Amino acid sequence: MKMKVALTTIGCKLNQFETMAMREALEKAGFQAVPFAPGAHIYIINTCTVTGRSDYKGRQMVRRAVRMRPQGGLVVVTGCQSQLRGEELLALGADLVLGNVEKAHIREVIEKALKNGTRGLMVQPVEKAREFQPMPLRSFPGYSRAFLKVQDGCNNRCTYCTVWKARGPARSAPPNWVLEEARGLATSGYRELVLTGVHLGAYKWQDWDLARLLEALLGIEELEKIRLSSIEPQEFTPRLKALLFTEEKIAPHLHIPVQSGDNRILRLMRRHYTREEFASLVKELVEGHPGLGIGVDVMVGFPGENREAFENTRCLLEELPIYYMHLFTYSPRPGTPAAE
Repeated sequence: MKMKVALTTIGCKLNQFETMAMREALEKAGFQAVPFAPGAHIYIINTCTVTGRSDYKGRQMVRRAVRMRPQGGLVVVTGCQSQLRGEELLALGADLVLGNVEKAHIREVIEKALKNGTRGLMVQPVEKAREFQPMPLRSFPGYSRAFLKVQDGCNNRCTYCTVWKARGPARSAPPNWVLEEARGLATSGYRELVLTGVHLGAYKWQDWDLARLLEALLGIEELEKIRLSSIEPQEFTPRLKALLFTEEKIAPHLHIPVQSGDNRILRLMRRHYTREEFASLVKELVEGHPGLGIGVDVMVGFPGENREAFENTRCLLEELPIYYMHLFTYSPRPGTPAAE
């Protein structure tokens, strides 16, 4: 009888990809993936810590899994919340708390825990990570498009964010590996590929940047569309913009975080552009590709934001050709300059 494992995800598309990769690795090892409900032997929760709400959801999901855990079963917690606040999750009743590094070795960790009774905190530090950890994935149940993680980590130090602490420094997948994975996904029948990462625009492998990687991927005939996840405003190089303007295989959709339309707040956030630079970029992109749809992230309530700063943001968004916004309130993250 196969041992049943239930997995759930809190957070971004990158987390969703990594959960699917863990599921596939466990299925190949003989485990049976089942819904996150009573009846599983092992419950795995992939957490997020981008906001206080994310942390709350993580704690609630751990409590739920502990209630469903059968005798001899396991509750395993991984992800960014585990990386930064693992002891809190252990105190809630989790059996194993794993960091982000351990995701790539989930099968070995689970098998060892079942065989030797290993329990507790297993979180390797990520601040000195230098090599990208591949997580192969060939199947995306419920999706018509495939996702491919090509980058991890972040070198930015935005004053409101702890992702760089949870994910470590920016590091990228070797282009040969990316191309091999993309060809494999195309062979499996996927015609649309979504490139993802913590900081996708920071992709860098020797003299390869994101634009050069895109050029190589565009040469895979079976792929009909390539979609980019979030890219920072300062990372649109002339070469990347030229590809967006000329290549029909690149999906006409971009997500560009702006966070604020006030230059004083942008400086306090430690963002690396001005409102004028952001406006110029958006206008250039839409003029170069009239059918391009642009979405943005916008934060409200950052410390120091007054009525004038709020109105500057509102006016900027009103004047730009933006077709959707992800609006969210500022959430204090422990240990960040903004929270202090």
